[in-house]
Order: sequence, then C-alpha cells, then structure tokens
Amino acid sequence: MSRRHLALAALAATAFAAVPSTASAALRSYGGETKDEQPIVLSFNTRTGKLDRVVVMFSSTCKSGKGYSFGTRLTRVGGRVPLEVKMRRGGRFTATSAAAEELGEGRVAGTGVILRGRVRGRSVTGTIEAATVIGLPDSEEPEDTCTYSRKSFSAINARGRVLTGETSQGLPVVMQLDARARNVRVLDIGWNAGCEPPGFIQIPDELLRFRIRGGQFGDDFDYTTRLDDGTERVFTYQLKGRASRRRASGTLDVVMEDKGGSAPGTCRTGPVTWRAS
Repeated sequence: MSRRHLALAALAATAFAAVPSTASAALRSYGGETKDEQPIVLSFNTRTGKLDRVVVMFSSTCKSGKGYSFGTRLTRVGGRVPLEVKMRRGGRFTATSAAAEELGEGRVAGTGVILRGRVRGRSVTGTIEAATVIGLPDSEEPEDTCTYSRKSFSAINARGRVLTGETSQGLPVVMQLDARARNVRVLDIGWNAGCEPPGFIQIPDELLRFRIRGGQFGDDFDYTTRLDDGTERVFTYQLKGRASRRRASGTLDVVMEDKGGSAPGTCRTGPVTWRAS
C-alpha cells in the first residue's frame, strides 16, 4: 500500500459529522461496472455539471490474507459518507471520500476512496482505487491494511434503457432493458449476507434475461458451482420486481449454502429491497 493511500485511509478512522442535507437536485445518472465486474452508479447535477453521488462496492485484499468488503453511497451534499469533488475542464474530475465502520471490540475500519474520470455526453470512464486501515482508533500501528488496487470503470446514461439506483443495503443497482422495455436484459446488483458459522460475504451479482409481463418480472431459481476443494456451493434466489422505461423496484432474497467441503455453512441476505430510475 502506498504512503498516499495509507494517509487517505487513516483520515477515515476518526469520527466525522454528516454534511447537512439540502433540497434534492436534478441528477443525470450513469450506470456501469468496473473492470472486475463491480456495479457502479455515478450521478451528476444537471445544473452545475458536478458529480454529486456515487454508489460503489468492492472487495479489498488485506496483508493478513483476509478480505474487506466495502459498499455505500458517497454524496457531495448531505448523506452519511461525504464526497469531495474537483471538476476540471473537459469534463474531467477527481473525487475522494473517507468512511469509518465500527467492527466490534473497539476496532474501526477506515477506508479512503479515490475516483478519477471524465464525463463525455452519455458516457463516463475512469478509475477507482481504495485503501483500508483496520485497528483500534488510538493505536499507533494498524492491525491490518487492505488495498483495492486501481481498476478502470465505464458507465453510460441511456434514458429508457439503463436504470440506476441502490439496494436497502446501500449497494449499487444497474438494470438494462431491451429496446422495447419488454425484457430485463441484465440486472447488475450488489448484495451482502451474514453467515453461519459466523462470517460475511459480499457479491456483485449479474442476473440475466427476465420477461416483463404486466409490468412485473422475477423468478425463483438456483444454480450450483463446485469449488476447487470439492465444496458444492448452491445459490438459491427469490427475485420479484416491477419495471418500466422510467423506474423499477423489487426485492431480492438469496441463500448461499456450502456443502461437502472443508468448511460447510450457510449465508442469507434476508429480503433486500431495491429501486432504480
């Protein structure tokens, strides 16, 4: 982890106050994904042209060999996690954010995020990177440090075909409709789940091809994959939603069960609501 990243992450390890909220501005939203297939939503103020909100998720690799998952909405004005934005000529921008999460037993995870990009009409391209410091707030040395190395991303604004939003877990949603809005081509949606034995997972999921009938879509389905150690991993989904060219909403409930391997267990999201427009 570079010294620059470490310093940015350390800023997040202290408590901060939310910026007072103001009236909602008209936003133009872009939906897409990072190079490692994490969904991302960026929203720009139509009056000022500034980047106002970003909904992100990613999983970092830690020096300890463990992982750290991050996902939330970053907001320039109002909201729980502030976003600092610098706009430059030609639609270029740099955005930084710092977030703190309590992990229990007095430990804190401080995460610094940097986005760099350029908006050109109906498309945005750029990079995202992050660093996390884990430990006690008054400790001189961190317990662990984690890095999400720089990844490129691309996102588009396609009115009537690409809808963007977030889940009740604060993770991004990007929905692509076909040209006649009769089918959901792709639903990119993030979700996380608590596990038994105790644990936590976060998944950037891609759900494909759902027919819209009477404004509604969805299905109950499952699929199975086999891991290298012989574990049989079974995902069971319940997806229900409504969709039109202007907006969509619904619920997602996922159970992930590992069978027959060295570490059997079950992870459950519970009902997760989501909205997009």
